[in-house]
Amino acid sequence: MAGTLKVGTITTTSGSGIITIPNGVSMTGQNYPSFRALATDGTAYPSGAYTKFVFGTELWDTDNAFTNNEFTVPSDKAGKYWFNWRLKASGIDDNEYHVSTLYKNGSILNSTGQKDYANGSDQQVITTGSVILDLVVGDVIAVYGQHNEGAERTMFGGTTDADDASFFEGIRIGT
Repeated sequence: MAGTLKVGTITTTSGSGIITIPNGVSMTGQNYPSFRALATDGTAYPSGAYTKFVFGTELWDTDNAFTNNEFTVPSDKAGKYWFNWRLKASGIDDNEYHVSTLYKNGSILNSTGQKDYANGSDQQVITTGSVILDLVVGDVIAVYGQHNEGAERTMFGGTTDADDASFFEGIRIGT
């Protein structure tokens, strides 16, 4: 028998504690915004300054909140968000670096990314990051990268997850 249960609050019989969802039972309708986008292959990546990465292929965007290579917290969706990214650049030489980080509302969020050095000539250098942020409605998050190769480099992108692409993804994990 299928039916609909409409309640305002679910609590344990004691009024506090943990409610367990048994194995084999799934819940739907959590309505947590999420997105995943892949970088645009071959996009120019200048040397010496933080540059916003271009993510031209959206694999999904549940709330239409990922536009212009940025995620904006939708109305009524403030809370804790998990973000994960990978930036891949080519042609980085020995002792040169590639770094990635997040920006929030146009300002760098220090300690959110990774800096990695090439260990030879003309290397592909990958940087990654993963962070949980407490955000309010309207906060804007973007991924930036920087390298010191001295010449313009190329971003690795793709159109499917099978491609070895740079990516940016996020999901609201709670309030």
